[in-house]
Amino acid sequence: MGSVDVTRRRFLALGGAAGAIGVAATLGHRVAAQVSNMSSPHPSADPFTLGVASGDPWADSVVLWTRLVPNPDELHDTGMDQRPREVEWQIATDPKMTTIERHGTTWALPEHAHSVHATVDGLRPGREYWYRFRIGPWVSPTGRTKTAPPPGQPIPKLDIVAASCQSWNAGYYTAHRHLANETPDAVVFLGDYLYERGIKAEDSARRIDTPIPAHLATETDTLERYRSQYAWYKCDPDLQAAHHAAPWIATWDDHEVQDNYAADVAGREMPHAEFSARRAAAYQAYWEHLPLRAHRPVGAAMTMHRRLAFGSLAEFHVLDTRQHRSDQIAGDAWQPTTPERADPNRTMLGAEQQRWLNDGLAASEATWNVVAQQVIAGRLDVDPSDRDVLNVDTWDGYPAAQQHLYDALATATNPVVLTGDLHAGYALDVRSPVDDSNAAPIAAEFAATSISSGGDGEDLSATGQHLLDANPHLHFANQRRGYLRCRLTPRHMTVDFRTVGYVTGASDAPVATTRSFVVEAGAHRIQDA
Repeated sequence: MGSVDVTRRRFLALGGAAGAIGVAATLGHRVAAQVSNMSSPHPSADPFTLGVASGDPWADSVVLWTRLVPNPDELHDTGMDQRPREVEWQIATDPKMTTIERHGTTWALPEHAHSVHATVDGLRPGREYWYRFRIGPWVSPTGRTKTAPPPGQPIPKLDIVAASCQSWNAGYYTAHRHLANETPDAVVFLGDYLYERGIKAEDSARRIDTPIPAHLATETDTLERYRSQYAWYKCDPDLQAAHHAAPWIATWDDHEVQDNYAADVAGREMPHAEFSARRAAAYQAYWEHLPLRAHRPVGAAMTMHRRLAFGSLAEFHVLDTRQHRSDQIAGDAWQPTTPERADPNRTMLGAEQQRWLNDGLAASEATWNVVAQQVIAGRLDVDPSDRDVLNVDTWDGYPAAQQHLYDALATATNPVVLTGDLHAGYALDVRSPVDDSNAAPIAAEFAATSISSGGDGEDLSATGQHLLDANPHLHFANQRRGYLRCRLTPRHMTVDFRTVGYVTGASDAPVATTRSFVVEAGAHRIQDA
């Protein structure tokens, strides 16, 4: 993985008292008193089995993450008791960790599954760092991260990758290993970090060398079960490599809770109170396992939309299209259009998030405004005839909200939409008004295919061909697994569709660039690179 050092080694001496995050501020007086009156023996086995991660980079700050789990295969006895644990962190300017720039301690609390979110401030802008954790004799792998350039400062380029949809059952995370080798400035993950379905050997496209724990066979529906699902996913070495390679900017979609859920409406019939409890558990577990700057959830609610700037070159507007949306039209997939779909009160973002997006896009002075979100924003009709057949789980199922999005994009400088969800790579021009096929493009949209969901896939499915036939603004459709590699400069944005030939049966597939496109600054449309 190039300069990313993931070997385990003894921590260097901190050279004096570690900079500490105040216990009272971090835990509150109650927990601080609990800690002071309690001995906390170190874990008896390596607690860093889930690796490390960083995320939400600012010019002077980044979030460092890990979770202490000596026994990740266990549902109940994970190897940690119900005591808080003090964890040391270090951040250095070199991969060998010889020049320590910041160090300190924070707390891993049992009520947060002994997860760690250390917000490190006072860093230098626009530079690489390496980091690791320690508790007692145990030392974590070393991860690479990078701070953003100062807001408003011109920079020559920004390299990111975008990915989504990583069902463990569907195949290997080969694409993540290749993604890590790109050594990007940041990874934008667009949802479906895990799938709620049970994990069984007979349903897996992977070679099963060791038994899968029996408790993973059931669907996730409790906090304990979501935590065990995350632990299983995060033990994957290729996923760990992707986290160790760069800071992540993550958002969620539906499978982190339940397929096709919408706000407080379950994706399938179940009592409201039961689903509300399940959503609260899912949100809690998501926060515990991602390097998020976001405040932890309160009950079944959590603020996910946020904005990150990279000098004067790019501003990322990260959306949440699940938590606040109206329920889908019955069926949740491709359907002929109906009057119900046109209800002007149907929302995708909710009023507050829509205002936030409108204001941010209109006020941004960045060269590029990248909207990172979950489901296809551009209109896609799957029927080449005169009849409209649209996917009602996407923005096409919410045409009034879709037009609000387009109106906001039209106010922005060089808007580009990055999308996940559909297990296919798409490149399309977004046109406004929504239903005017002759309208000029207002934005470019690139959909990242899945990391593994959907299995091996194919270069062009029947659905992909129907979409190309029915949508002249759609430039590309490909159903292989992979990710987007994007380079932004002041003059253009280049997007490479990076794909692997297979993810089932073996994890050794090479990666290749299937197609490349460019968006020239000021052009609002996609062209071949």
